[in-house]
Formats: sequence, C-alpha cells, structure tokens
Amino acid sequence: MPAGTPHGNPTFWGGYVQASYFLTGENRIYDRRLGRLAAPYIASPYTPFFLTRDENGSFIWGRGAWEVAVRWNHLNLNSGAINGGESDAIEVGLNWYLSNNFKIQFEYLHQDRYGLKKGVNPGDLDGLGIRTQFFF
Repeated sequence: MPAGTPHGNPTFWGGYVQASYFLTGENRIYDRRLGRLAAPYIASPYTPFFLTRDENGSFIWGRGAWEVAVRWNHLNLNSGAINGGESDAIEVGLNWYLSNNFKIQFEYLHQDRYGLKKGVNPGDLDGLGIRTQFFF
C-alpha cells in the first residue's frame, strides 16, 4: 500500500512477565485500597546507604536495599496490511535503593526482532543502561 493509505482499525498486542527479589530482605508496599503498588515503592531500606568514619577512624557503612529483577516481554506489531514485525526481549536488572527516595538502576537488555515484511532484515539488540531516580 502507498504511504498515507488508510489501514482501517489496526490492533496490536503485547505483554510481559516479571519477577524480582530483594537480596537484603525488604519488600514492596501494596496499596489495597487502589489495588496497586503504593507511591513509595518500598517503605525504607532496612539500612539506608551511608559511609562514614567511626571514633576509631575505621569506615562504617550501610548497604541500602538491593533488588534483582528479570522481565520477559513480547510485542506484536502485525495487523492486517501493517507488518511491523514482532519482538521478544529479556531484561535483567539490579536496583540499589540508597534511601526511601533515591535509587540507582542497572539494566541489561537483549531483544530479538522477527516476522518483518519481506526485504526488512530482522535482528538482535543488546543494551546496557544506568538510571538514577529521585522520588519527591
């Protein structure tokens, strides 16, 4: 079809499954009234991050909260005459909560694109990301 041709009412779909685990024992807060995760993701790390010297000159530190996470997702962008392909991805992350309002995230992503229209090459994507988040 030429560009600008109406395609009717296309429908795309996708979804994901994820799991996470706090290595330091914390847990997420759930808002039962609204049926979702609460605004602060966790109440507070059991031990917030800090690094200082004690009266003897030795370093003492708090480790913060550490969470590992994994997510698999699928996206299908094919609908009728539209052939945008499909994508499967796996993401692995490490989240470091320094306090109840500051975290650093490390993430690795591997994505596979396939099912594209003829002449478009499928391919893989690997990415590494670091994000800092401040809640207020």
